[in-house]
Amino acid sequence: MSSIDKFQNSIENELAESCLMSTENLNSYSVCGRMPSIVVSPNSHESVVKTISLANELDLKVIPCGGLTTSTMGYSPDAYDIALSTKKISDVIDFLPNDLTAVIGPGMTVEKLNELTNQESQTPGFDPPFAEFSTIGGVAMADKSGPMQLRWGRARDRFMKMKIVLGDGRSNTYGALVVKNVTGYDVLRLLSGSWGSLAVVTELAVRLYKEPECTGACIAGFENVNDAFEVSRKLLQHPIGYDFLEVFNSSRISGKDLELPERYCLMAAVSDFEDGLKEQLERIESVIVKG
Repeated sequence: MSSIDKFQNSIENELAESCLMSTENLNSYSVCGRMPSIVVSPNSHESVVKTISLANELDLKVIPCGGLTTSTMGYSPDAYDIALSTKKISDVIDFLPNDLTAVIGPGMTVEKLNELTNQESQTPGFDPPFAEFSTIGGVAMADKSGPMQLRWGRARDRFMKMKIVLGDGRSNTYGALVVKNVTGYDVLRLLSGSWGSLAVVTELAVRLYKEPECTGACIAGFENVNDAFEVSRKLLQHPIGYDFLEVFNSSRISGKDLELPERYCLMAAVSDFEDGLKEQLERIESVIVKG
């Protein structure tokens, strides 16, 4: 009996109710061209621990998977036996709007977290591509901050606590539900950006922010990309709290019907109270006009 067969039999006997297993639709779990032999979807921290422990005993290689929005990035893995999907670990564990904190499962999508926090006029500040598919666990492990990191900071700075499972099945919790947590090594930042190569995250505490009252943007077109970057550098020299400042062309726009004013575009977005927003947009426009 092969290691995969032994793994499958053990999962069926021990975790039938808490761990869904499938050998169908393996193409959708492809990572850099390599497909797994089986997909496992645990629904709790405990079932992740047992799954990883069993795979470790049988020397099977596991890759944790969220929304798989970046599955074509990086190098092809040397081995890929099991895809461990976190989609079923997506519950709201604790939502503390008065403390600007949400404790959630890694399989929750960015879109779902936004829906939760928007009810309290709060935001996690994440804006990765494909928010309807990108999971919070994936955002954490890939450090996918998005353009709005200019306002909110990198994704790695916005997680307060993580519960994880190591490659041998051991479980640890790092961080705490406090804003300033500087005791010991900063393992959260080590894990964030590791692309799941160090551990599988099963619970995250996310720092939230108050949503701004108003948001606005200025957009300018340029025929030459160097001119666009020169203006963006000048804008960054001004004391303006940008949401994001981006130079892009049509290849960055998914909508085919959108016409850009020029070959290259510069967009600067800011948020503030109504009067403050108007003043900041006027300052941005003044810099753009002067070039």
